[in-house]
Amino acid sequence: MEKFLEFVVSKILKENQLESLHQLTIIVPSERSKWHLKHQLIKSSNTPFILPEIKTIQSYFNSISNLFPISNMEAKFILYSEAVKLDSNVNFKEFQNQSNNLLKSFNDVERNLINHKTLFNELNNITEIDQWSLNEKNLSVNQQNFIFQFKKTGQLFKSFKKTLIKNRKGTSGIINREIAENPSKFLNDKDNIYFLGLNALSKSEEAIINYLQKKNVARIMVDVDEFYVQNKNHEAGYFYRKHFSKDYNPPFNKIKKNIKNINIYSSNTANQQVEIVSNIIKKNSKKNYAVLLMDESLGPLVFKNLYDSKKSINFSSGLKNKYFENHKLVSFLLESESIFKLKKISFQWMVCLLNFSILKRSVNKDEVIKLFVDKHAHRNEFDLFQIKNNHPIFKKIFNSLEKIFNSLEKNTSLRILDFLNIIEDLYSGNQKEIHSIQLSKNICQEVRYLIEKYKLNLNYQDFIKLFLNEVGNKSVVVQGKNDSEIQILGLLESRIIDYENIIFLSCNEEFLPSKSNSEDMFPEDLKKYLGIPSGYEKEAISAYYFYRCFHYAKNIDLIYVKGDGKGLNYNEPSRYLRQVEKELGDLKNITLVNYSVKVDNIQNKHFVKNNPQIKESIIDWILEGVSPSAIIKYNNCPLDFYLKYVAKIKEKKQPSKYLNPSEWGIAIHKTLENLFYKNRIISESEIKKIKIELQEVMMESFNKIFLDKRFLNGKNALTYHHYETCIKNLLDKETKAINEFGEYKILKTEDFIDTLSTFKINNEIQKTKFLGFIDRIDSTDQGIRLVDYKTGMVNPSEINLYNFDQLFNKTKAFQLFFYGLLWNEKHQKNDDLSCQIISLKNTFQPHLELIYNKNKMINYDAIDSYKNWLFNNLELIYNTKTFSHVNSSLYCELC
Repeated sequence: MEKFLEFVVSKILKENQLESLHQLTIIVPSERSKWHLKHQLIKSSNTPFILPEIKTIQSYFNSISNLFPISNMEAKFILYSEAVKLDSNVNFKEFQNQSNNLLKSFNDVERNLINHKTLFNELNNITEIDQWSLNEKNLSVNQQNFIFQFKKTGQLFKSFKKTLIKNRKGTSGIINREIAENPSKFLNDKDNIYFLGLNALSKSEEAIINYLQKKNVARIMVDVDEFYVQNKNHEAGYFYRKHFSKDYNPPFNKIKKNIKNINIYSSNTANQQVEIVSNIIKKNSKKNYAVLLMDESLGPLVFKNLYDSKKSINFSSGLKNKYFENHKLVSFLLESESIFKLKKISFQWMVCLLNFSILKRSVNKDEVIKLFVDKHAHRNEFDLFQIKNNHPIFKKIFNSLEKIFNSLEKNTSLRILDFLNIIEDLYSGNQKEIHSIQLSKNICQEVRYLIEKYKLNLNYQDFIKLFLNEVGNKSVVVQGKNDSEIQILGLLESRIIDYENIIFLSCNEEFLPSKSNSEDMFPEDLKKYLGIPSGYEKEAISAYYFYRCFHYAKNIDLIYVKGDGKGLNYNEPSRYLRQVEKELGDLKNITLVNYSVKVDNIQNKHFVKNNPQIKESIIDWILEGVSPSAIIKYNNCPLDFYLKYVAKIKEKKQPSKYLNPSEWGIAIHKTLENLFYKNRIISESEIKKIKIELQEVMMESFNKIFLDKRFLNGKNALTYHHYETCIKNLLDKETKAINEFGEYKILKTEDFIDTLSTFKINNEIQKTKFLGFIDRIDSTDQGIRLVDYKTGMVNPSEINLYNFDQLFNKTKAFQLFFYGLLWNEKHQKNDDLSCQIISLKNTFQPHLELIYNKNKMINYDAIDSYKNWLFNNLELIYNTKTFSHVNSSLYCELC
């Protein structure tokens, strides 16, 4: 089967002598296609010859125009300058948000030779029928922007174009229109031109090519197929039928004639598509592939995933600069103005900064985090000065940023360049990152040049936003050659190039047909009336690019996402997939198969098998000290227990803007400890004193733990006062309890107890240590009482049981029995005792007694039976076959 470029070269060589090829001009759709055409020309002859001039269509028009083509960035500066002349209140920042849309719309007007007076008169008429009056006072910002956009857009268009022409400059639309409207001026000396594969032509392009054809100096070769051309309802053939010329070459018949294998894969996630691509290429290791990205943001993932394969990869369209780590770091820092204005570094901000790999290698993260988190205090913020002096890298970066955020308009660019030099030093040795930083520096200088040229007064915030927007959208060439075994490209880059094996990614309605990134300022009806390409035309272009890839391809893999993705539309398979199934599925030359990719249940694989080394670690844990929380954790999730107590993986401590339940627990416990302190006799009169002390003691207790006082801010303050009210309620209930049961004395608070014991594991004697903290120990008229504070809600049923097998479902009762065991073992007591939970949020009944077999007093026999039950469970943990994750466990810290 003949490729389109093979057909083209064959025709050109039949119509032209080899020695005269250099006199030709050949116009192609893309930069990538230029290389492929040159390669095919060279391949076609063994005799040396001079290559013809090969250009993309826009570069050709630019070369024959007397206007200098300007960059999109410069066009936006000129557009803003003209907008300010029309309305001095136009804000640069807000205008930048709509300038891309304006430029695109203006280019559409020019490319399609639209009478701008008619167009903007119609737009003005539209505003007259809007739901609110444009003459009304006190309009919102959005309404004012609307008025400017529609009432003054025509004036802006006219002044913008006038300024460009006066300075001999032009956008692509203006350049094309000038040539189309003055063909004799620009095209009379042109000869021997070939236009290849240009399917969707604007009115200006069509006028230019028609003029050249009439002069008999131009040929057009189209790359279309009978399959969709002859079907008048098929959108892929819309532009061929619209621009049809008798001089066109006949459509090919490749789709229905040649054998093709089409596989459609449904992926569960966007990222899983990349794995499917990798598996397809691995299974067909002898084949070369083109990977077409409908969602081009997947390009870096595909490139990274295939990087280790033995095949050569071409990703010459490059990575967007925004995907490079240095740009992410620069953006993160330049968007952190508030940090440097307030001179306060938050914990979350610091963690984000230290997660950049370049800083991980240079800074000891644990040492920095220790500044925020220690045993005595959690701080959500630290002074900038203290962090700055923690490491020389911080000092350099932070000093540079402080200068930027305090800079004058004229020196913002210079200070950003100094900042980029510091970042460049960090990445020395990493050439890809260095290339990216060099690009950023060039853009910074270009922005500075244009600001000075057009005399704009931008503050540093506007400069930073403009700089980051421009830099992020630029691409850095990563690697590759046009003949590499794997080609990663977008749909536009595939024009007139044929590949035997193609993989399409993200064949979802969100991306295929492609959607415009910006809103269109022209209503659809108006565009149809005036001849501006509408939504249908844009979809017809996508359809053509998509189906054109089917011409030559033998193996076509189409992948779409069916699972939760990015929004509602993302989960919809592209309508083109259904068209392919319906239109091609029944053809004899085509084999079409649907695949549904299954997701492995990770939780089923999430386990650790017990072995002799793990058993030794469990023995070590038993010797070091068994706590009630450890056994409760094992019951909830054996794998979580293994990771924390056997593998000894530490849970990350992370203070946040809002206090988490454990932090509230620590502070409230400390408050109650300071109110109900050792040797204090709690009587009715003493409760009155505690009520007076409460506010001051609570504030002091919290201040010692949370040095940044974040417990007094936002919703933290509401929770703080809620707990203060809960403690007041507790004190009221204490008064009633004292009247009923008498006063009591506090013997100890926060009492740490550890005891040694022995038991049998597999008939072998094993030493063990039990340990725990008892919040409070009281001496009452009824005997010893062990008290455990709970800041959450506890109900009486949670500590009422009849047998020990209930303890795994009643973890608070488990803890109280454990404290009873600790007390008896430590003091060699066999007296009855009581255990109590004080639940602050149970305002109706904060004092809750442990009840076992309907008894509030727990005797020695009950505690001894509990001890034997505990030993049996330790033996069970030791002999566990696998430590697996329990799917119903919702609060695993580590797994």
